[in-house]
Amino acid sequence: MFRAPVPGETVELVAGRVRRIAPSAPFVRVLDRSAWPSLTVPRRAWIDEFPPACGERSLDDTAWPVLLAELDRLAAFLYRRELFHAVLALDAATPRKRKPAFALVLRCDRDDLAHVFEYQPEANRFTRARATRPLETYALGLECWAPDLHRVLVGQMLPQRLLGHLRTWSFSPTPLSPLFAIWGFFDALHRPAAASAFYGALVKQLRDRPTVITAGRHARSVRVRRRRAPG
Repeated sequence: MFRAPVPGETVELVAGRVRRIAPSAPFVRVLDRSAWPSLTVPRRAWIDEFPPACGERSLDDTAWPVLLAELDRLAAFLYRRELFHAVLALDAATPRKRKPAFALVLRCDRDDLAHVFEYQPEANRFTRARATRPLETYALGLECWAPDLHRVLVGQMLPQRLLGHLRTWSFSPTPLSPLFAIWGFFDALHRPAAASAFYGALVKQLRDRPTVITAGRHARSVRVRRRRAPG
């Protein structure tokens, strides 16, 4: 016999046998089942509109070749990683008959204009694709603004600024976050040049500023550490 008691229900045992089951207790009782919260997961609405983090919607002609070259590096980074295996594991049985592939959608100029790049793991590259409705076409996808992604890749903006200014979707049978799958590509250890470009500019801004001592400390309490002579 298996029984799932509710709050206030008391099961009395004698010598290992059920002697009495009291449905409630004077100090606690369960709400009527009609008042229980629903366990049904509500359907979430898609994020349709999101502004660019950098405030710019267009990307000039000189920046596009840089961005496309970085997409080749991203494809090389994904080789034999989570997204690489996830795409290869997709098949025609993907829900809603979506294409078993990952699409990188880069918005540019207007809200209704974007460039779609399809990830091809077998070729280790991103190729431009013709898809007017990528959200309804691909099983996996990430959509952001091209100017935002360009600034992150060249070290003018931290990747954290992309959060809240993009959207992702996944209809993979196994749980997968497209954003998490490519997030390691932005790591400073993986892209030291971009990190140096971003933090180097901050260092230059702080280099000429006078030394500031926090309140409550006297200048005489600040010790100057001298460097040891080599050898």
